[in-house]
Amino acid sequence: IGPKRTGTCLVKAYRFNRRTEELTEISSLPTEAKLCHMETQGTLLVGTAFVGAYIESFQLAKDGRIERSIEKISFKSKSTGKSKRKKVHPHAFKFDPEGRFGFMPDVGRNLIQVFEVQGAKLKHRPELDYKSKIGAGPRHFTFHPNGKSAYLINEKDFTLTAFNYANGQLTPTDTQTCLPMEFEKRNSGAD
Repeated sequence: IGPKRTGTCLVKAYRFNRRTEELTEISSLPTEAKLCHMETQGTLLVGTAFVGAYIESFQLAKDGRIERSIEKISFKSKSTGKSKRKKVHPHAFKFDPEGRFGFMPDVGRNLIQVFEVQGAKLKHRPELDYKSKIGAGPRHFTFHPNGKSAYLINEKDFTLTAFNYANGQLTPTDTQTCLPMEFEKRNSGAD
């Protein structure tokens, strides 16, 4: 994730020299907005734009260079009344251990959107989306090394949700607070 230069946001790839512990830039591509999270699976790189409300996928070369942008999937905020809007705020993107599905927690809409990887493209699978409790604010998501369990940290209510996982389907098994009962100060959860 590169800095903003002359009005352009960039996604960059670096090579790490273990001997000298130095980074050398090997590629750079412009993006529409600052990306807050990056995830790779094979030769696919997916960047998440919190403020821009989109995910963008990129093709990676075998040596790690970013070759090109493949697709950008934008999300629109939807009106829920005269002045109320459900803001779209994707925070991250995570592939399942097999690389068949991708998961995008959205803190604004209280859901995890599920995408199926089809070649180098991502296809939204709305029937697999997980809707969290209103006000929970899903933020970051990860899998257990066994590939059969997954975990979600909720930013707004500072809870942790556990899931059983199989073939793109998340089945919640438990949600616990991450705070002591007597804690009353402002808080939020993150990765």
